[in-house]
Amino acid sequence: MNITRILISLCLSLSLTGCSSVQVVNDDNINSARLQKKSSAYIVVAKNGSHQGKIYNGTGRIVTEIIFLELSKHLEFVKTSVFVKDFKEGLEKARKQDFTYVIYPEILDWQYTGGVVWTPSPTQRAELKISVFNVQSGNLIDYVVIKVNGPSPWVWSVDAPTHSFLYKPIEEYIGSLF
Repeated sequence: MNITRILISLCLSLSLTGCSSVQVVNDDNINSARLQKKSSAYIVVAKNGSHQGKIYNGTGRIVTEIIFLELSKHLEFVKTSVFVKDFKEGLEKARKQDFTYVIYPEILDWQYTGGVVWTPSPTQRAELKISVFNVQSGNLIDYVVIKVNGPSPWVWSVDAPTHSFLYKPIEEYIGSLF
């Protein structure tokens, strides 16, 4: 009985940890300015993610809320747009409301198969670009592209939603801005 329990625990541990990959890509030359803690940010709601024509409704709002959660730990005031806006519209709204920064997230790829799987390819994947702009000048201050993959190929596991793999890299990126 103990050996069975150990094997089950080992399988669960392997399926929940170490079986996902994260890649963070940014231009180190851009990140010369640090964000000021006594400032504000306006986050434009990201468009919903898609993969091969399938749209994953609600993913834009989920990503925006993760960014909101992390920025709120560092800035005096953070607000999200109510609806998806293009960058120009979001920047204009941020200027009118006198924000310091505008955050523009873009979901470049999103995939989630869900359930218990046995597959030769990752069952969830996300590629997210987060751009930070100075509201007054409209200049890009910093950006990052975060690529995450769920469980590694040929791993049997109970999948977690794709966005669950984004919390840590978003937290680390936003923390690096201060």
